[in-house]
Amino acid sequence: RASQPAKKADEPQLTVNPGIVNAYLAMLSVKPVRGTGLVQVAFETPDPALSMQLANGHAASYIRYGLDLRSKTNEEAIAFLEKKLLELKERVESSEVALNDYRRDKGIISLSDKENIVVDRLGDLNKRLTEAEAERISLEAKVRTVRNGNYDVLSDYLNDPTIQGLKTEIARLEGEHAKLAKEFKPGYPPLDKVTAQLENARNRLNGEVRNAVKSVETAYQAARTKEAELRAKMQDQKRETLNLKDSAVQYGILAREVDTNKQLYDSVLQRMR
Repeated sequence: RASQPAKKADEPQLTVNPGIVNAYLAMLSVKPVRGTGLVQVAFETPDPALSMQLANGHAASYIRYGLDLRSKTNEEAIAFLEKKLLELKERVESSEVALNDYRRDKGIISLSDKENIVVDRLGDLNKRLTEAEAERISLEAKVRTVRNGNYDVLSDYLNDPTIQGLKTEIARLEGEHAKLAKEFKPGYPPLDKVTAQLENARNRLNGEVRNAVKSVETAYQAARTKEAELRAKMQDQKRETLNLKDSAVQYGILAREVDTNKQLYDSVLQRMR
């Protein structure tokens, strides 16, 4: 610090003793609890209270890191859905204005869907398109989260017995590696063997996770294709309906658009919650 007197040339300099660092690490122990998703964190010092504080400090830091990562990716997914909600809200308002304007212009009070088979057909397509668009938005939010490195949304895939078995194997090998590494240096055959086994297990797990991510991406692309196909069919059906030049049919179209937009808005709102 500037306020401290300058050190003399022959004054000893502060250095970090590697032995102290190694001794610190030797006091720390992190072991997986076999058959569970837990780990045991221990710290050994002559002071029990200090040992407890140090062990709890390591655990708390790891938990904070995981929460921060999860919070960041979830915030990005929520921001995406909030943007979609604003767009859908505008669509609801616009379709309601169009319906009310047409009702006043034509003097229509109500319309039964059963009055015209063309409207019924259009209604079915609207329903299927609403479901497809909601599914696509849900998968798109999941894909965005996965691409940011948060694989919690892959629970349906990561509960696979193969992946769980690899996690258990990695936990066991990490425990063996930590135990051997305390006593031996690289080059010791048993240690090198465990190191190679651990690396292999981690590579296999990463491969399984990549497959799970690929499955989500594939499902998302399939949802996009399905939505596009249904939208094209609905446009064809709309053209057929509009060709009837029937005010009642036109009213049904506008009413369906209002219902569709409201349902889609509610679906995305529920997804965000």
